Order: sequence, then C-alpha cells, then structure tokens
Amino acid sequence: MQILKSLFTCIALCATILTYPQDVLAQPETILQKYCLDCHSSSSKEGGMDLEPALSHKPFDATIVFENIINHRMPPAQADQPTLSEQTMLLDWLAANSVSPKINSYRRVSRHEFVHSLSDLLGVPVDLANEIPEDRGTYSFDSDRRIMLSGEQLRAYFRGADEMLEAALPKNGFPQQFRWTTRSIKDSHETYNIYVRDFENGILFSWTRANNGNSYSYFYDHFEPPSRGLYQLSF
Repeated sequence: MQILKSLFTCIALCATILTYPQDVLAQPETILQKYCLDCHSSSSKEGGMDLEPALSHKPFDATIVFENIINHRMPPAQADQPTLSEQTMLLDWLAANSVSPKINSYRRVSRHEFVHSLSDLLGVPVDLANEIPEDRGTYSFDSDRRIMLSGEQLRAYFRGADEMLEAALPKNGFPQQFRWTTRSIKDSHETYNIYVRDFENGILFSWTRANNGNSYSYFYDHFEPPSRGLYQLSF
C-alpha cells in the first residue's frame, strides 16, 4: 500500500512538472539565445550589437537592449516573439547583470557659445551675452564642466533664450514693415555737410537744434525706441 501511495505521489509530481508553463522553466540565457542571437552574435552583429558577452557573463552595458525589448522594438515584428513571462524574466536578468554605463566627461557651453548657437539656429543676429552674468572665480576656462550655474545665471539664460525666440517667432506676429525713400547725400547742398559725419563703415545723420536763434547739428547718440524690442534696419 505504501509503495502504491509513493508511486501515485511521484506520478502526480511528474504531471505537475509537465503541465507547468514551459516558458517559465526557461533560463534567461536560453531566452536570449532563442530570440536574439541569430542576428546579434559575434559573427552577425546586426546594427553593431553583439550579445554574446552577456551569455558569457562579461561586463556588458545592456541599456540599449533593455530599452528595445521593453518598448517592443526587438525582436522585430516579423520574428518570433517571447511570451510575457519570458520578456519579464529577460528584462529582470538584464537589469540585474548590466554594468552601470560610464558617463563620459563633457564640456560646458559658455555664455558666448550659448548665444551664438541660438543666433545660428534661429537666424537672429542678436548678441545677448552681456546680459548673462560672467563665470569667474572658479576655474581657468568658462567651458569647464565643473562650473556650477547660479540661480541668477540660470534665470539670465532663460531670459536670453525667451528674448531670442520672441525675435525669431514673435508671439503677436511680425510687425508691419515701413519704407522711406530719401534724397541721396550727393544731391544735398554742401552746407548740410555739418549734419553728417563718418562712422565706422557708414555715416551718421544729426538732428538740428537751436540755441538763441542759432541752429546747430546735434548727433543723437543715445536713441531710445518708442517701444522695447529688437529692430532690424535695412538700407
């Protein structure tokens, strides 16, 4: 009787094992080999990806593999797909055995590089570098990645970016363009030459002011526009 009882117990255990989901019994290495190694072995390396180091338990950064599997980009749609339990087991195994990715050192963008990059990107020839506080008193170069941003600097960077974005893509649309046609200097009487002076690659026109009935030329060096903003003048 005892022999029959033991026999029935053995049969029951075998039946339990045989009816247990086959994918749960698989090992992560087996799952990886089944669904991935055809395309990503040392000999094939599709997409430059070799997964054999993972099977040999060598140090391996599995970040890209993990992201492709969890986002269902791999295996490809036309290939055999792992079951949910197989996918979960493989992801857990990759996460547990993957080495932490090494973050390469980087350089910090200086305030001038920041403004010039935005200017090139947006096509806005505006230099706002002087509105951003200068990096001083920490390291020899303002592009040293160890330099920390202060709250004032961070706010200045955001203000500068907002101002350049507004110049390139005005919130209320681009203003109306105006055109004036004036007589050229050569057609003016020589007595008006006192109202003009050379400046860099061009000339400056002056205002006329009077003092005790005598008019004189006045060059307005500190012009204030009627409203704050960026003006583009073409001649």
